[in-house]
Amino acid sequence: MKLKLSLALILGIITFSSASLADTKIPLFTATSDAFSGTMNVGVDVDVDSNISDIYYTKSGMNTPVSLADLPSGVVIYQSGGKDAIIIMAQNFNSTSGGPLTLNYLYDGIQNIYHFFNFSITRQGQAWSAVANDQNGIPQKFTTMYLAAKRVFGSVIGIENITVQ
Repeated sequence: MKLKLSLALILGIITFSSASLADTKIPLFTATSDAFSGTMNVGVDVDVDSNISDIYYTKSGMNTPVSLADLPSGVVIYQSGGKDAIIIMAQNFNSTSGGPLTLNYLYDGIQNIYHFFNFSITRQGQAWSAVANDQNGIPQKFTTMYLAAKRVFGSVIGIENITVQ
């Protein structure tokens, strides 16, 4: 009887502990475009110490985690017309302090030309933010991103540019 009670108590503590250790989602920015419909929300999942466990994006109600271990080789976060339209990459991203990231985006799907947009995810205390340099090279926090469509004869062939606010 005591063994069953002890085992039940231990299992209850483990269940309670793992539930309280669940990651917390912190939204960073919302991306919209005239090249694709809907919105894409991007954020980070953090643990109890506010360290990043993964980056996530949500499109059409579907939440998709991006492993930090996969960032150096790049992770496709949006496809269109059978092509990788947006790829997120980072070479020196750190779960405790963040770091620089690059969005490689399809500029011209006809000639398969990609451009890139650099930004960072930064930490201040327990808070996380998305940051990009403004036109003067001064880092600015942003919460919205707009991906402007590149069109030829009225058809979308890629992303012309990316702006943030």
